[in-house]
Amino acid sequence: MSKQLLAAIMIALPCSVSAADVLKADRLYKESNYPQAIVEYEKAADLGLAHAYYQLAVMHNFGKGTEQDSLNALIYFSMAADQNYHDAAKMVDKMLAKLPADNRAEINAVLAKVKAQLQQNNNATTYNPAINPQHIGKRVTFGGKQELQQRFHPDDWETDSLYEFLEESAEYSGESAFMMSTPSKPFLIVDNDISADGTVRNLSEIQRFGWTKTLVDNYALFPGDKPEFEGEPVEFVNRAYLGSAAFNRDGLRADNEKLYESIRRHVYKLKDGTTLNERYEYAIALLNFSWISREEGEVEQRLLALAKEGHPSAMYEYGMKLYREQKDIEVAVHWITQASKYGLARAEYRLGKLLQTSPWVIHDDRKALFWYQSAMDKDHLAATLRAIDIKLNSSDASLRDLDGAIAYLEQIKESHNRHPEYFYLLAVSHINREGRDFTQVVKNMRQAISEGQRKNWDVSAWQYHLDQLTEGNVYIIEES
Repeated sequence: MSKQLLAAIMIALPCSVSAADVLKADRLYKESNYPQAIVEYEKAADLGLAHAYYQLAVMHNFGKGTEQDSLNALIYFSMAADQNYHDAAKMVDKMLAKLPADNRAEINAVLAKVKAQLQQNNNATTYNPAINPQHIGKRVTFGGKQELQQRFHPDDWETDSLYEFLEESAEYSGESAFMMSTPSKPFLIVDNDISADGTVRNLSEIQRFGWTKTLVDNYALFPGDKPEFEGEPVEFVNRAYLGSAAFNRDGLRADNEKLYESIRRHVYKLKDGTTLNERYEYAIALLNFSWISREEGEVEQRLLALAKEGHPSAMYEYGMKLYREQKDIEVAVHWITQASKYGLARAEYRLGKLLQTSPWVIHDDRKALFWYQSAMDKDHLAATLRAIDIKLNSSDASLRDLDGAIAYLEQIKESHNRHPEYFYLLAVSHINREGRDFTQVVKNMRQAISEGQRKNWDVSAWQYHLDQLTEGNVYIIEES
């Protein structure tokens, strides 16, 4: 019987090497598109995600998107139970209780064997980051300081006199219903990379009220303190609070009483929320508005509780908070990885960056490319640029793929937003193209340098590259 049971179970086990999108799978499942949902869950199961195991167990148990199969339901519930997920352990006990007592020991032995084989053959840990134990406990510093500046008040830069005029006509955006009030001064929270030269890269908005373009331009234009690790330049990540987002309670109330009251009322309502999303919104409100009363450590406790319940955005926010504060780096990387396995694009991009730039993670371009490509599928521009860079410049020759890089460049031809790295990578791609047009190399390299200088980036390496390419030659480039 054990051979028959083993064969029956093994037939349906997935074998996949593509990244998962559990958020998409959950959406498909809610829409009753079970055949497509099961494909996405199988990809996530290949990465060892407990939520995917559980969903596959349910689908096999009830024949949703596949034939009804209690044996495969049992194996998937058992895999989820190994990670203490939801009520999976109870489901395993319930299913085993229905089997003849004489067969349970044999079935448990087969289950253990199957799970061992599955863990050996799947990619649950293949693309996980490996921690560098020698660097744990050491800190990144910023111009000799222990912490990176996060709050930038309106008077930190010269503000634009057009604020009042533009507030009347601009469109505003935000995450929650209370963002209807227009602040007297612009309010902006952003996430961004901090390059080794201290410049702001790949900025993404978290929350904004009002006309924020000048805030963005000023923040991005002026380099901050350079990150260093043991005396060497490194990259880091920041969450910055700009304009009135940097105010304390009294400052925001004085600047915009209506906005202050609207936020306060909304947060008060969320405090007693019971749904997963209400609890998440409240935790994020505590994170974004430091003046809201809270217990010590409450933000971390709430985010961790939500992460353990399977909320991917909470996983990401918890991991990133720990990482930015350089507290418990191993736990931070774990939760960012878990959020990535759910298919959260910003987590996938961040994990790729950690695999290339974090001093606490062993660098691995192959793993990084896997996560970048998954984020690319969700139109993440910065991830696409990093994937192109790996295909053109990786020290791992097996990852270099000129045709693939050219195809990726073509994908973002209309959406690169004049990103300096796009032009640099386009120039590099032309160097080795068949029948290369060297004028395209020079033209795009110059464009990259020009765009980088506008953003106050250190482009000396690009300039040196161009000088080496053009030494002793004169090129006449027609401007387009």
